[in-house]
Amino acid sequence: MARRSLVIRERSFGSDDPLTATSLNNLALLLKDANHLEEAETMCRKCIDIRCPLPAGLINQSINQSINQSINQSIDRSIDQS
Repeated sequence: MARRSLVIRERSFGSDDPLTATSLNNLALLLKDANHLEEAETMCRKCIDIRCPLPAGLINQSINQSINQSINQSIDRSIDQS
């Protein structure tokens, strides 16, 4: 359902629209909960690219650190639950 919502929003509003970012975020959360962490990270990064566009060539260390920290925490929790 979340994938279908994403496709509909991309077609209706474009791939850089905030509503598309919301669908990407929702899908990322579902994928994370299903332990599909690599795909969840990809969706999360796309969402951030839409919501927080950066000038071409600029690497924002703060955002990358935040993403990596969140992913590592999710992985740690997944391991602990196993």
